[in-house]
Amino acid sequence: MNWIPAFLKECRAIRALCMWPGCTTCGAGEFRRRLLDRAAIEGRVEGRNGDHDDVVGDAAGDATGDERRDERNKAISRGFRLGLLELQAGDQMEAGDHGVEIMLAEARGFQPDLETFLEGTIAGDLLAAIRDRAAAVARRRDRYQREMATAERAGRTRRRRRVWERRTSHEARLEAKQQRDDVLELAVARFARLDPVDRLKWLAKEDLEIPIDRIPEELLQIDVDPIVLLEVERIRLINRIGGRRRKWRLLRMTLEL
Repeated sequence: MNWIPAFLKECRAIRALCMWPGCTTCGAGEFRRRLLDRAAIEGRVEGRNGDHDDVVGDAAGDATGDERRDERNKAISRGFRLGLLELQAGDQMEAGDHGVEIMLAEARGFQPDLETFLEGTIAGDLLAAIRDRAAAVARRRDRYQREMATAERAGRTRRRRRVWERRTSHEARLEAKQQRDDVLELAVARFARLDPVDRLKWLAKEDLEIPIDRIPEELLQIDVDPIVLLEVERIRLINRIGGRRRKWRLLRMTLEL
Protein backbone atom coordinates (compact mmCIF):
# COMPACT_ATOMS: atom_id res chain seq x y z
CA MET A 1 0.00 0.00 0.00
CA ASN A 2 1.37 3.41 -0.97
CA TRP A 3 2.22 5.41 2.14
CA ILE A 4 1.58 8.93 0.72
CA PRO A 5 -2.24 8.81 0.25
CA ALA A 6 -2.66 7.03 3.58
CA PHE A 7 -0.42 9.52 5.38
CA LEU A 8 -2.24 12.54 3.89
CA LYS A 9 -5.60 11.02 4.86
CA GLU A 10 -4.40 10.54 8.45
CA CYS A 11 -3.14 14.14 8.64
CA ARG A 12 -6.38 15.57 7.22
CA ALA A 13 -8.27 13.78 9.99
CA ILE A 14 -6.33 15.86 12.56
CA ARG A 15 -8.37 19.07 12.62
CA ALA A 16 -5.71 21.11 14.46
CA LEU A 17 -2.96 20.20 11.95
CA CYS A 18 -2.27 23.03 9.48
CA MET A 19 -1.63 21.80 5.92
CA TRP A 20 -1.94 25.10 4.07
CA PRO A 21 1.19 25.98 2.04
CA GLY A 22 0.53 29.72 2.29
CA CYS A 23 0.12 29.84 6.07
CA THR A 24 1.91 32.91 7.47
CA THR A 25 1.39 31.85 11.09
CA CYS A 26 3.02 28.42 11.37
CA GLY A 27 4.11 27.68 7.79
CA ALA A 28 2.53 24.22 8.27
CA GLY A 29 5.67 23.37 10.26
CA GLU A 30 4.19 20.47 12.23
CA PHE A 31 2.82 18.84 9.08
CA ARG A 32 6.19 19.23 7.34
CA ARG A 33 7.97 17.62 10.32
CA ARG A 34 5.59 14.65 10.30
CA LEU A 35 5.93 14.33 6.52
CA LEU A 36 9.73 14.19 6.59
CA ASP A 37 9.75 11.75 9.51
CA ARG A 38 7.37 9.43 7.66
CA ALA A 39 9.35 9.69 4.39
CA ALA A 40 12.54 8.83 6.31
CA ILE A 41 10.87 5.78 7.86
CA GLU A 42 9.58 4.57 4.49
CA GLY A 43 13.00 5.14 2.88
CA ARG A 44 14.85 3.17 5.56
CA VAL A 45 12.45 0.24 5.33
CA GLU A 46 12.99 0.01 1.58
CA GLY A 47 16.73 0.45 2.00
CA ARG A 48 16.98 -2.59 4.24
CA ASN A 49 14.63 -4.87 2.34
CA GLY A 50 14.74 -3.73 -1.30
CA ASP A 51 17.29 -3.41 -4.05
CA HIS A 52 18.27 0.21 -3.20
CA ASP A 53 21.51 1.24 -1.53
CA ASP A 54 21.44 0.26 2.13
CA VAL A 55 21.05 3.06 4.63
CA VAL A 56 22.86 2.84 7.93
CA GLY A 57 20.43 3.31 10.86
CA ASP A 58 20.52 6.36 13.07
CA ALA A 59 21.41 4.19 16.00
CA ALA A 60 24.77 3.22 14.54
CA GLY A 61 27.32 3.97 17.19
CA ASP A 62 30.12 4.99 14.86
CA ALA A 63 28.08 7.56 12.81
CA THR A 64 28.79 11.26 13.34
CA GLY A 65 26.12 13.95 13.38
CA ASP A 66 26.80 14.92 9.76
CA GLU A 67 26.74 11.28 8.70
CA ARG A 68 23.43 10.66 10.46
CA ARG A 69 21.96 13.79 8.86
CA ASP A 70 23.15 12.67 5.42
CA GLU A 71 21.74 9.18 5.99
CA ARG A 72 18.37 10.70 7.03
CA ASN A 73 18.27 12.91 3.92
CA LYS A 74 18.96 9.92 1.70
CA ALA A 75 16.20 7.97 3.41
CA ILE A 76 13.76 10.89 2.97
CA SER A 77 14.65 11.17 -0.71
CA ARG A 78 14.17 7.43 -1.19
CA GLY A 79 10.89 7.48 0.68
CA PHE A 80 9.51 10.26 -1.52
CA ARG A 81 10.67 8.54 -4.70
CA LEU A 82 9.01 5.27 -3.75
CA GLY A 83 5.76 6.88 -2.69
CA LEU A 84 5.48 9.15 -5.74
CA LEU A 85 6.36 6.43 -8.24
CA GLU A 86 3.73 4.11 -6.75
CA LEU A 87 0.89 6.65 -6.99
CA GLN A 88 -2.04 5.25 -8.96
CA ALA A 89 -5.02 6.91 -10.62
CA GLY A 90 -7.28 5.39 -7.96
CA ASP A 91 -5.46 7.24 -5.20
CA GLN A 92 -7.67 10.26 -6.03
CA MET A 93 -5.08 12.94 -5.32
CA GLU A 94 -5.81 16.38 -6.76
CA ALA A 95 -3.53 19.40 -7.09
CA GLY A 96 -5.69 21.45 -4.75
CA ASP A 97 -5.97 18.85 -1.97
CA HIS A 98 -4.62 19.72 1.47
CA GLY A 99 -0.98 18.80 1.90
CA VAL A 100 -0.27 17.74 -1.70
CA GLU A 101 1.49 20.97 -2.67
CA ILE A 102 3.63 20.96 0.48
CA MET A 103 4.46 17.29 -0.01
CA LEU A 104 5.68 17.82 -3.57
CA ALA A 105 7.62 20.95 -2.56
CA GLU A 106 9.41 19.02 0.19
CA ALA A 107 10.08 16.14 -2.21
CA ARG A 108 11.65 18.57 -4.70
CA GLY A 109 13.98 19.77 -1.94
CA PHE A 110 15.40 16.26 -1.61
CA GLN A 111 15.13 15.35 -5.32
CA PRO A 112 16.10 18.43 -7.42
CA ASP A 113 15.32 16.64 -10.72
CA LEU A 114 11.90 15.53 -9.49
CA GLU A 115 9.97 16.72 -12.54
CA THR A 116 12.25 14.81 -14.92
CA PHE A 117 12.28 11.80 -12.62
CA LEU A 118 8.47 11.64 -12.48
CA GLU A 119 7.78 12.47 -16.12
CA GLY A 120 5.02 10.27 -17.56
CA THR A 121 3.80 9.10 -14.13
CA ILE A 122 0.65 9.93 -12.13
CA ALA A 123 2.81 11.97 -9.76
CA GLY A 124 4.38 13.77 -12.73
CA ASP A 125 0.93 14.77 -13.99
CA LEU A 126 0.06 15.94 -10.48
CA LEU A 127 3.26 17.98 -10.32
CA ALA A 128 2.49 19.54 -13.73
CA ALA A 129 -1.04 20.41 -12.59
CA ILE A 130 0.34 22.16 -9.51
CA ARG A 131 2.87 24.00 -11.67
CA ASP A 132 0.06 25.12 -14.00
CA ARG A 133 -2.07 26.23 -11.05
CA ALA A 134 0.84 28.22 -9.66
CA ALA A 135 1.40 29.86 -13.05
CA ALA A 136 -2.32 30.75 -13.27
CA VAL A 137 -2.20 32.25 -9.78
CA ALA A 138 0.89 34.25 -10.74
CA ARG A 139 -0.86 35.51 -13.88
CA ARG A 140 -3.93 36.55 -11.87
CA ARG A 141 -1.71 38.26 -9.32
CA ASP A 142 0.18 40.09 -12.04
CA ARG A 143 -3.07 41.12 -13.72
CA TYR A 144 -4.45 42.33 -10.41
CA GLN A 145 -1.27 44.28 -9.70
CA ARG A 146 -1.42 45.87 -13.17
CA GLU A 147 -5.07 46.77 -12.64
CA MET A 148 -4.26 48.26 -9.24
CA ALA A 149 -1.36 50.21 -10.72
CA THR A 150 -3.62 51.49 -13.51
CA ALA A 151 -6.28 52.46 -10.99
CA GLU A 152 -3.68 54.21 -8.84
CA ARG A 153 -2.38 56.16 -11.84
CA ALA A 154 -5.94 57.12 -12.76
CA GLY A 155 -6.56 58.15 -9.15
CA ARG A 156 -3.43 60.32 -9.13
CA THR A 157 -4.55 61.91 -12.41
CA ARG A 158 -8.00 62.63 -10.98
CA ARG A 159 -6.50 64.09 -7.81
CA ARG A 160 -4.13 66.31 -9.79
CA ARG A 161 -7.01 67.41 -12.01
CA ARG A 162 -9.17 68.27 -8.98
CA VAL A 163 -6.32 70.27 -7.47
CA TRP A 164 -5.83 72.09 -10.79
CA GLU A 165 -9.57 72.75 -11.11
CA ARG A 166 -9.79 74.06 -7.55
CA ARG A 167 -6.78 76.28 -8.11
CA THR A 168 -8.02 77.67 -11.42
CA SER A 169 -11.54 78.10 -10.01
CA HIS A 170 -10.12 79.96 -7.03
CA GLU A 171 -8.00 82.12 -9.33
CA ALA A 172 -11.08 82.83 -11.48
CA ARG A 173 -13.06 83.86 -8.40
CA LEU A 174 -10.25 86.11 -7.25
CA GLU A 175 -10.03 87.68 -10.70
CA ALA A 176 -13.81 88.24 -10.83
CA LYS A 177 -13.74 89.77 -7.35
CA GLN A 178 -10.90 92.05 -8.34
CA GLN A 179 -12.88 93.18 -11.39
CA ARG A 180 -15.92 93.89 -9.22
CA ASP A 181 -13.80 95.78 -6.73
CA ASP A 182 -12.31 97.85 -9.56
CA VAL A 183 -15.79 98.72 -10.85
CA LEU A 184 -16.96 99.65 -7.35
CA GLU A 185 -13.86 101.72 -6.73
CA LEU A 186 -14.42 103.67 -9.95
CA ALA A 187 -18.08 104.22 -9.11
CA VAL A 188 -17.25 105.48 -5.62
CA ALA A 189 -14.59 107.76 -7.08
CA ARG A 190 -17.14 109.23 -9.53
CA PHE A 191 -19.63 109.64 -6.68
CA ALA A 192 -17.04 111.46 -4.59
CA ARG A 193 -16.47 113.99 -7.38
CA LEU A 194 -20.16 114.95 -7.51
CA ASP A 195 -21.52 118.01 -5.70
CA PRO A 196 -23.92 117.42 -2.74
CA VAL A 197 -27.11 117.83 -4.81
CA ASP A 198 -25.93 115.46 -7.56
CA ARG A 199 -24.87 112.93 -4.93
CA LEU A 200 -28.40 112.92 -3.51
CA LYS A 201 -29.94 112.58 -6.98
CA TRP A 202 -27.42 109.83 -7.82
CA LEU A 203 -28.54 107.86 -4.76
CA ALA A 204 -32.20 108.35 -5.72
CA LYS A 205 -31.96 107.30 -9.37
CA GLU A 206 -33.82 104.20 -10.46
CA ASP A 207 -30.80 101.96 -11.22
CA LEU A 208 -27.63 102.15 -9.15
CA GLU A 209 -24.27 100.97 -10.49
CA ILE A 210 -23.24 99.65 -7.08
CA PRO A 211 -24.97 98.74 -3.79
CA ILE A 212 -25.41 101.84 -1.61
CA ASP A 213 -23.63 100.04 1.23
CA ARG A 214 -20.42 100.52 -0.74
CA ILE A 215 -20.82 104.30 -0.51
CA PRO A 216 -18.70 105.53 2.40
CA GLU A 217 -20.88 107.27 4.98
CA GLU A 218 -18.52 110.23 5.10
CA LEU A 219 -19.59 111.04 1.53
CA LEU A 220 -23.27 111.36 2.50
CA GLN A 221 -24.61 114.91 2.52
CA ILE A 222 -27.12 115.23 5.37
CA ASP A 223 -27.85 118.98 5.14
CA VAL A 224 -29.06 118.99 1.53
CA ASP A 225 -32.64 120.18 1.13
CA PRO A 226 -34.68 117.20 -0.14
CA ILE A 227 -36.71 119.60 -2.27
CA VAL A 228 -34.10 119.08 -5.00
CA LEU A 229 -35.58 115.60 -5.48
CA LEU A 230 -38.76 114.71 -7.26
CA GLU A 231 -41.40 113.08 -5.07
CA VAL A 232 -40.83 109.73 -6.75
CA GLU A 233 -37.08 110.05 -6.18
CA ARG A 234 -37.55 110.97 -2.53
CA ILE A 235 -39.80 107.97 -1.88
CA ARG A 236 -37.46 105.67 -3.81
CA LEU A 237 -34.45 106.83 -1.74
CA ILE A 238 -36.34 106.44 1.54
CA ASN A 239 -37.25 102.88 0.61
CA ARG A 240 -33.69 102.21 -0.55
CA ILE A 241 -32.18 103.39 2.75
CA GLY A 242 -34.57 101.16 4.67
CA GLY A 243 -33.46 100.44 8.21
CA ARG A 244 -29.81 101.36 7.84
CA ARG A 245 -28.36 103.24 10.77
CA ARG A 246 -26.00 106.09 11.59
CA LYS A 247 -25.72 108.69 8.80
CA TRP A 248 -28.07 106.72 6.57
CA ARG A 249 -30.75 107.02 9.26
CA LEU A 250 -30.12 110.74 9.57
CA LEU A 251 -30.47 111.13 5.79
CA ARG A 252 -33.75 109.23 5.85
CA MET A 253 -35.06 111.43 8.67
CA THR A 254 -34.18 114.49 6.60
CA LEU A 255 -36.02 113.08 3.60
CA GLU A 256 -39.11 112.28 5.68
CA LEU A 257 -39.51 115.80 7.04
